[in-house]
Order: sequence, then structure tokens, then C-alpha cells
Amino acid sequence: VALALTMAGIVLTAPEIFALNLDLSAVSGVLWALLNALVVALYMTTVGYVSRGHPTTPLISAYSLTGTALLVIPAVIFAGLQVPDSLRLWLLFLGMGSLGTTIPIFGLTMGITKLGASRAAIVGTLEPALVILLAYGFLGERLLPIQWAGAVLIIVSILILEVRLRPRRKSVQNTVRENG
Repeated sequence: VALALTMAGIVLTAPEIFALNLDLSAVSGVLWALLNALVVALYMTTVGYVSRGHPTTPLISAYSLTGTALLVIPAVIFAGLQVPDSLRLWLLFLGMGSLGTTIPIFGLTMGITKLGASRAAIVGTLEPALVILLAYGFLGERLLPIQWAGAVLIIVSILILEVRLRPRRKSVQNTVRENG
């Protein structure tokens, strides 16, 4: 139920999907989003498998960031490298690198390690809802009622998942204490 609500919520936060006159850029955007979802699912599954029983969050995060950096090398070779030419641009570059890449990857890896890949994936679906709320709050974007409904569905799905898993978690903790 939570997964179905999450998927419905994500679709509703992007009402362009329902447009009957999809142009090539919209179709390619949807295809890139689906490819991204596949890559993220593979990443989460792999991290969940590798980290099972090992408190290796910093190490896994370092491997992930190193792998990402290695993918940048061909881009630099083919497109060139443009170095920031002012302090302001360097600060933006470092801020985006740490706040937009390093900290989220560390947090995601920690979430997968602590929650498991499937629960971390469901919690990760908060991203579209948070993005549209931030766009509304900081950029003054107008949100359609269908987007608000999508955000609510995503949040409800996470609450359903949490309520369903909480009794099971307490039961496991009690069993561990009893068998101690």
C-alpha cells in the first residue's frame, strides 16, 4: 500500500506527465528520470547488501564519492575543465559539493545501513515533495492542487510504512531482550 501511494504521489508531483502534447524534451526528461530511478535502486540495493552487518558508512560513502569522481574524468577530457575564477564561485562550488553531494551521500548510506534499503528508499521518496515545497517557499513557484495532493500522498505513505513497521520492530527488540 505504501509503495503504491508513494508512486502515485510522485506521479502527481510532476503533472507534466499527463500533458497530451509531450515534446521530445519532456519525453527525454521522463526517460532520464526513470534511468535515474533504476541507478538509485541498484545503488541502494548494493549498499544494503555490502553494509549488512558492518558499520562501514564512511567507507561506503568514500567509495561512492570516488566512483562518482572517476565518472567525471571522461567529462573533463571531452568537455574541458572550467575552474571557478572568483571567491564567490569557489564558495558556491564547495557549498554545492558538500551540501548537495557529500553530506547527502553520507546520509543516504547511513540511512540504508540503519533502516535497510527498502525503508531508506521509501523515505527517499520524500525528495520530490520536499523539492516542490522548497520551490514554493524559496522561489515563489505556484503549485497546482494535484502537486499538493502528490506531496500529501508521499508523506502519508511514509507514515503508513512507519506505523506498520513500528510494532514489528518492538516485537524484535522484546524477543532479543527475552533471549538475551
